[in-house]
This record gives sequence, C-alpha cells and structure tokens, in this order.
Amino acid sequence: MKDDFIRQDLSAVLEVDKLITLFYMELPKDFCYDGERHDFWEMVYIDKGEMLCVADQNRFTLKSGEVTFHRPNEFHNLSGNREVPPNVAILTFECHSPAMRRFEGKILRLNAEERALMATLLEEGLSCFRPADPQNPLLQRLEELPDPPFGGRQMIKNLLELLLIRLSRH
Repeated sequence: MKDDFIRQDLSAVLEVDKLITLFYMELPKDFCYDGERHDFWEMVYIDKGEMLCVADQNRFTLKSGEVTFHRPNEFHNLSGNREVPPNVAILTFECHSPAMRRFEGKILRLNAEERALMATLLEEGLSCFRPADPQNPLLQRLEELPDPPFGGRQMIKNLLELLLIRLSRH
C-alpha cells in the first residue's frame, strides 16, 4: 500500500566534524602567551572578567558574556587585563561549513538562552572528556573519561551546532 506522506530532508547548514579541545578555567589576571595559529576554528567565550585579544592585525577587549571566533590559520592570542582574573571557555573544532564565515571578525554578546546553552555544552563536554594535561590550558589534548554518559559525544555535537546556529541568527 502506498502512503501519501512527504518525507522532508533535514539538511545541516552548520556541521561540526571534530572536537579538538574544550575547557573552562579561571586564568591569572596577568595571563599572557605568544599566540598561535592552527587549521581549525577556535571559539573563545568570556564568562567573567575580560581579556585582551589579538586576531591577526586586530586588537580588542572581550568582556563578560562575549564570544569571538578565530578562523583557521588566523594568528591569535589572549592576555589578561592585569586587574581581574578572567573565567574563559575555549572550544576548538573542525567545521567546514561555509556558514562559519559569518563569525569572522565578530564579537557577539550571548543572551540568557545562549549563555544557558553554552553552560550545558560545557557541562556535557566536561562529563565526557578531561584534559590530558590540566596544567597546560593552551595545548590541551582531550582524553575520554572512562564512563561517559550515553550519547555524550552526540550531545556535544548537537549542542555546539545549535549554539552556532543561534549565534549566526544575530
């Protein structure tokens, strides 16, 4: 028997392929490093305090509640403002979707729903992975925890993609 149901494709406009790092920590107020570049995206979110940021030739201050993205191969670094220790979340990931270009050179302020989504994403990520070297926040390699929650990797992927879609609607 033939049905009359129409099956709708669910296409993806932003698809994250790989998670590379995910961490949340309070950095010293005088934190500074030489900077880096790599062939994947980096998302920097300031939860508390502020940080000075360099992205290629641009210098700016990221404040509490703001997020910025570093495109692949963009030179970037962060430093503390020497007054208040910042709480920062950094996620690095591979995403080859053309829609990621929307984030280049932008600083976005997260609203309450997006901050809650970011908190859920970090909570899920930290329930699945831990840094291989907790003393080195810049060159972390993730190790999967021995008993991660069922579907944890998929939840991280879905939450990150949902956050990216919401931010791209700004």
